[in-house]
Amino acid sequence: MAQFTKSTTDAGFQLMTENADAFRKVLGDRPYTVALMNSIYKGEIEPCVNTQGHPDWSAIADKVKPYGTPGNEILLRTETVYYLNNQDWNNYVPKTKEYIQFDGANRREIERRRFEENIREHASPAN
Repeated sequence: MAQFTKSTTDAGFQLMTENADAFRKVLGDRPYTVALMNSIYKGEIEPCVNTQGHPDWSAIADKVKPYGTPGNEILLRTETVYYLNNQDWNNYVPKTKEYIQFDGANRREIERRRFEENIREHASPAN
């Protein structure tokens, strides 16, 4: 079910959230969370980020709030990557620090190091 559920609009997503314990038992806690995050991104975040202009992060945050921790994590990750890709260092540095603090334990070491290197390279005294 999890491999075929790609968005919050798919029927499987509701089944996964209503039967979280069973899915965690089969998939494992982190893979289950990642599956939810991918679906939340595809269904709620991606349509708002792939538009002209700057995303309305507050509106997106409101959309993902009902999804709890997986929604918060994927939003932080999306903002971090968005600011990195757009070389918006004034927003990247504080958002990435927030993201690392939120979920640093689940970051692969190489990814965490890249984020931290970019923070060191682009942090201003105000950040």
